[in-house]
Amino acid sequence: MWQRVKAWWHALQQAKRERLMVEHRIDVTTDDLGIRVVDGRGNVAAMAWTDVDSIAIETNDRGPFEPDVWWVLEGGGRRVVYPQGANGDGEALRAFGDRFAGFDHGAVIASMGSVDIARFVCWNRATTAESAD
Repeated sequence: MWQRVKAWWHALQQAKRERLMVEHRIDVTTDDLGIRVVDGRGNVAAMAWTDVDSIAIETNDRGPFEPDVWWVLEGGGRRVVYPQGANGDGEALRAFGDRFAGFDHGAVIASMGSVDIARFVCWNRATTAESAD
């Protein structure tokens, strides 16, 4: 009996931790056309790869109680934003590296050590175009 109570308590605590982790309720998918983010309420944000003008990581000082690392894609006057740890964020990172020449993986690494409010630009269409000239 004690083992069942202990297992129940452990499952209850794990479920509580999962509910607190916002990023686990967000799904990120990529395909040949672009990126799509669906939050836990069913809201959808999407952007075609051809519309992306910049990819950045914004960090804040709210971790570990709130997501403190956010991916930000901007273009066409719109933003697609999702936290690190969202379902599919690893596949999205691979897509960024594959699709955007000059994607700065060093900026990704630098952002992971940040505990402050900061912005790390990983790719920018204007900068990439200038360096190609």
